[in-house]
Amino acid sequence: MIPEHVRNRTPVALAVGDSIRDYLPRRPGAYLRTSCDRRGDERAIDLQLHDSEEKRIRLGWGPFAETYRENDTGAFKKSRITQADGSVEWAVVRPEFRRMLADLLSGRIDGVVFYDTDRLARQPRDLEDLIDVIEHTRHPGIGVTGDLNLINDADRHMARI
Repeated sequence: MIPEHVRNRTPVALAVGDSIRDYLPRRPGAYLRTSCDRRGDERAIDLQLHDSEEKRIRLGWGPFAETYRENDTGAFKKSRITQADGSVEWAVVRPEFRRMLADLLSGRIDGVVFYDTDRLARQPRDLEDLIDVIEHTRHPGIGVTGDLNLINDADRHMARI
C-alpha cells in the first residue's frame, strides 16, 4: 500500500535533455519476472539478471543490493483474496514486486533495473504504484531493453501506453 502522502505528491520530472547518467544509485535493485517456467530451471530469470547486470555496469551504478526474483509468476491474472475482516478483494499477488516497492520507499535500494515493462507490470495499478514511489523517492527505475527511465515524465507516459 502506497502512503497517502506519496500518492498526492507533486510529480518529479527531468527536463527532456537531462541524462539518466546524472542519477547514479549506489544500492540499486534488480526486478526479474517470468510468467511461465515449464522446466523450473529459472533460465529466463538468469538471462534477465545477466542483461540487468550489463545495463547496471553501463550506467555506472553500484552493485545490486537486492534482486527480486519472481519466477513462474503471472502479472495479469487476479486471485481472490479474503481479508481478515471477511471482505473479498481481487488482486494480482506478487510478493517480490511489493517487497521491491517497500525497499525503494524505505531507502534499502536507491534505484531499480527491470528487464522490460511487460516483465515489470501488466496491471496499470502496479505500474502507478511504482511511479508513485519513484516520484516520492526521486530514484530511477530503468528498463534493460531501452533507456526508459520512470523518473522522466515522457518515459512514464510511454510506459503507461
